[in-house]
Amino acid sequence: MGHAFILNEASLPFNTVTDCHKLLPVFFRMISKIHKTNNAFYSSEDEKWSELEFSLGFSLGEWLAHMENNELRQVVKAVLRDCKCPSILSVDKNLAAIESESIYCLGENQDIETKGLGLAAESGSVGVSFSSSEMWKKDTILVTKVSESDLTIEARNVFDLVGLGHVISEFSSSKRSEIDFLSKLNVSGNVDFPRLVFCESVLRDFQNYINTPSESSQVLNVLSKLDSAIEHANSNIDLISTAGLTISGESTMTMTKKKFARKREFLHPESGLEVFELHVKNFENYKRMHILPNYSTHTICIGYFGRHLPTYSES
Repeated sequence: MGHAFILNEASLPFNTVTDCHKLLPVFFRMISKIHKTNNAFYSSEDEKWSELEFSLGFSLGEWLAHMENNELRQVVKAVLRDCKCPSILSVDKNLAAIESESIYCLGENQDIETKGLGLAAESGSVGVSFSSSEMWKKDTILVTKVSESDLTIEARNVFDLVGLGHVISEFSSSKRSEIDFLSKLNVSGNVDFPRLVFCESVLRDFQNYINTPSESSQVLNVLSKLDSAIEHANSNIDLISTAGLTISGESTMTMTKKKFARKREFLHPESGLEVFELHVKNFENYKRMHILPNYSTHTICIGYFGRHLPTYSES
């Protein structure tokens, strides 16, 4: 995933209502900044802000109603209205598969489950913690992945505006670098992806359809996995198994209807017009990457990246 923030629900609740009043403003300003800088923000579960237990006896509605700082009230209201925090597991199926077999606990106290930080560590994202305790006021937090052989992993973490600003600047710089890298890809002969071939159209797609900091990372991650997997793959089953990506074809009805099949035709730089039925689904906002593997030459042509193409079932 990368270039995303994940809520650390384990950092709630605060010890007292007074702590909520004192420290919640910083948290909501952090979420506001994440949203305004177009960075992805997730939770480990599908939860609404109103469902979080901030502290025993604390009411989010009453806090807002009695807030004297009008500017802060507008910030909080905007976050509650505009900043959804869907579960990262709903957009990253590979991470969902890993999570289904794992339990994550705080390294220094395994009685505290830290699912959000665990998913941040697994996905290369950054945890966002409430400053409810000193244990959450760290730039990195050790998490134990509980299994037959416990594994300690390190989660990056932000808990104040200063640390958040540094990470957002890093993300922004990295995104510019990654987008610049994608813009310099050639149709073939790329040192980083020697077994991948790119249609001219998909090189334009990379410029037109990468809208968030995490998408450029996702694209590069998928390309790397495809390039590695095709080296020894001899079938679609091999490719899917080795790449560890969610890849599928289209339904028979979609492919037998010419108007839908044509949407999947792209100009292969070596063989001309081809049908790119297989598609990778590991992207935000239901975007897809259509590919055409050649198991004789052990190469993959990338034909399309962008919005989910229309199907028979949607007609």
